[in-house]
Amino acid sequence: MKVHFALRAILFLRSEQSYIARFNKPAARAAIASIRKAAAMLGDYPHAGALVTAVSGVRRYTAAPYHIDYIIEKDSVIIVSIRHGRQQDPDMDFDEDDDFEVPGDS
Repeated sequence: MKVHFALRAILFLRSEQSYIARFNKPAARAAIASIRKAAAMLGDYPHAGALVTAVSGVRRYTAAPYHIDYIIEKDSVIIVSIRHGRQQDPDMDFDEDDDFEVPGDS
């Protein structure tokens, strides 16, 4: 299957490469190469990623430390987003209230 990158994924790749290159150019090239290798593998094995329960039809493949979210179409894989594993999951709601109370704690 052909693999296509959505604009959001392309922008992440550019940003990530630029950020890492400020500190270590070979590491930046290696990070992007790792993501591209994972993307090529998804073209061969599109069901390798797990289904994301929060979003119908979206699968997630982890190429540590990156999470690659994608959808499978008739004859292609579309990578819709990529994020570093330490970044917040875009599917999760963010609660700005940082207070956490354990039930029964006073």
